[in-house]
Amino acid sequence: MVRANPTDPIFLSWRSIMFHIESCHCSALLPDVPVGKGPRNQAGAIVWQASPMGLQILLVERSSGKGWGIPKGGIERGESSQDAALREAWEEAGVEAKSRIQEVGQMRYVKRNRHQVVQLHAVEALGLVNEWPEALWRRRAWFSLEDAIREVDRFSGLEKAFRALQPAAKIKLVA
Repeated sequence: MVRANPTDPIFLSWRSIMFHIESCHCSALLPDVPVGKGPRNQAGAIVWQASPMGLQILLVERSSGKGWGIPKGGIERGESSQDAALREAWEEAGVEAKSRIQEVGQMRYVKRNRHQVVQLHAVEALGLVNEWPEALWRRRAWFSLEDAIREVDRFSGLEKAFRALQPAAKIKLVA
C-alpha cells in the first residue's frame, strides 16, 4: 500500500484546503457531508443601531472564545424563530430590543457533523444592559459594517444580511 508523504507539497495543500473548508463551515462546498439527525434549526439576531458614523452591528464573542459572531442558538419547542432571535440577543448580549423584528435571510453551515440552518433576523437595539445571562463568559462589541463583515467572513449569508440593513440605518439617522 502506498502512503501519502506528509511533507509532499500536494499532501500539505490538500490538508490546508480541507482545514479551510472545515474551519469556514463551507457546507455549500461539501454537499455530501454525512450528517446525523437532520438539520438543526436555529435563530440568529443581527443586532444593529444607527449612529452618526453609520450602521453599527453588535457582535458577540463566540462560545469557543475564538472570534466574533452574531447571537444565535436553537429554537425551543413552541417558540417562533423571531422569539428565539430576541431571546438569544438578550441571553448572549444583554440587548433590549423592539419586539417587532424582521427576517432578513438564512445561513447554513455544518458543525460537529450536523447541518445547521439559521433564520437571520434584524434586531434594532434600544439599549444594552450591564448584566445579562452570559456576561461572565461572553464579550460584546459594536462594529462598523465593514469591520463586522471582516470578523464574520467565514459565515456565508451574513454579509448580504448585514448590507441589507444599511437603508434602515440611513432612514433612522434622517428621522
